[in-house]
Amino acid sequence: MANELEIIKALKLEIVKTKATNRSPLYNTMLYWSQKPFTITRAIIDMMTRSGDVIMDPFMGSGVTLIECLRKNKKRMGIGVDVNEMPIFLATRALYDLSSAQREKLLNLMDRVNLYNRYYYTKCDFCDNERAVITKVLYDREPKRVNEIQYKCKCRKGILKKKPDGDDVDNFDQSYPACKNINNIELLENSRIAVKANEKIKDKFSERNFYVLDLIRGDIDTEADTHLYDIELYIYASIIHKAKILDAKMSSQWPLWVPKKNCVERNVAEMFRESIAKFMKSRKFVEAEYDTDGAECLDCEEMMRAGQGVLIFDCGVQNVLGDKVPDDSVDLVITDPPYLSQVPYSEYMQIYKAFLGKNINFVDEIVITNAKQREIGYSTYMLMMRGAFKNISRMMKNLAYMFMYFHDPSLQFWCDLVDIFADAKLEFVTTIHINKTAKTLKKILDPKKTMSGETLIVFRKNINMTGRQGREFSDGHMVRLREIAEKIIMDSPKQSVTTSMLYDNGVLEYLITEGIIEDFATKYSDLADFFGEILRWNANTGEWERRPNTPS
Repeated sequence: MANELEIIKALKLEIVKTKATNRSPLYNTMLYWSQKPFTITRAIIDMMTRSGDVIMDPFMGSGVTLIECLRKNKKRMGIGVDVNEMPIFLATRALYDLSSAQREKLLNLMDRVNLYNRYYYTKCDFCDNERAVITKVLYDREPKRVNEIQYKCKCRKGILKKKPDGDDVDNFDQSYPACKNINNIELLENSRIAVKANEKIKDKFSERNFYVLDLIRGDIDTEADTHLYDIELYIYASIIHKAKILDAKMSSQWPLWVPKKNCVERNVAEMFRESIAKFMKSRKFVEAEYDTDGAECLDCEEMMRAGQGVLIFDCGVQNVLGDKVPDDSVDLVITDPPYLSQVPYSEYMQIYKAFLGKNINFVDEIVITNAKQREIGYSTYMLMMRGAFKNISRMMKNLAYMFMYFHDPSLQFWCDLVDIFADAKLEFVTTIHINKTAKTLKKILDPKKTMSGETLIVFRKNINMTGRQGREFSDGHMVRLREIAEKIIMDSPKQSVTTSMLYDNGVLEYLITEGIIEDFATKYSDLADFFGEILRWNANTGEWERRPNTPS
């Protein structure tokens, strides 16, 4: 055990110096919400497993954990589970290779799609070329007004800008023929993700982009080579979200939200051509870095005998039975489970159902949602989480570790979550903070209580674990928490830290390991309230500092 704790300590140091990113020639071809940094996944796999070990992601999303199991010369086996077809499609196509004949066909597709630039023609202000190509249109929806045209012309380098002329306004406002290849489905009403009653997929796109996306989908459907057809759909999937109506900063904070002012329409023909080029360029990287032969899905017994490859289940992890994945067979779990009501993934998947026809499983999804047709509350969410993690624990070997991304400011929620893991014989070990520089809109609006960066919570299966004994929060605990918080600040180069850094670098760990979190939660709803009593909040930096005259 002592040696394992030393490994965890070394892993923490490795993660601190590792740049957390989900950008690489491979992952740049894939767009998926909340995709976790592959560099962190690599560090965990390399330090916590050996050749032949089985690594599981029970909420696999786009499959980062499984893909990283297939790096060359690593010989790890991956098991993934997801409730929806779309993430499984992405995970299983990301490593597809290209023959020279298929590459040539993709180039031909680029040429065909290039013809759709005619829908984005504008007149150049410099040379009067009437076939300059629009890249972006900046406009307001309410009231409707085109504000700026950004375009490319052969007479100048770079992106040019101009005020819209009459033709620009007419082309933007015109109606287009009904779509033939996209299913304009009605969305589930959910105010939490900005979907109103009776809204359809088309309402999230400009008229022109929706029509051109339909034309591109029609071209893809003519492809007879099933391998290449899937590649083309994979590339198509990478532009859909960026093709909807976005704000000027290209925010992806709410995937089904569309602004009223400062809207952006992007040229989807150019986006698709660029994505094809990006995919083709990425294949050299994929070939050099990954075992593409191991990407084939195998049944569990065959995978175990072969000692390589991945296995994927299209269902909720609570439904993966022992005949599919035996008891005590998983060496490591790395996962990113659903966060309460923050990301109702299946409802976001409606966009892929419309464009790619991928099925959605609303029944097995663990989520809180106020969608009118499927309202799910906190108690149901927690009940499903309990069943899921009991089953995950069943599949794990005793003393195997689980690394779980999760952050939430609610102390009551942490009490319930820790209880769920204790019931599943998953013993809390520690938390690891992963810093990220990008700020979300929520972080900007409420920096005190919004969790920034990523939080890894580490658990260890322990079949001998006994029930937790709650303890009363005392003045001595208050003193110790103050010491922990101030040390975290003093260890920071800036002498100030975010709320998340306090949570992740010792405060939450102390509350849980000391068994005082339940009593603490009766006094404070979240840790930001407590920090306000012992630290000073700097509104200019959005970070916590030691109070003046606090002894060193």
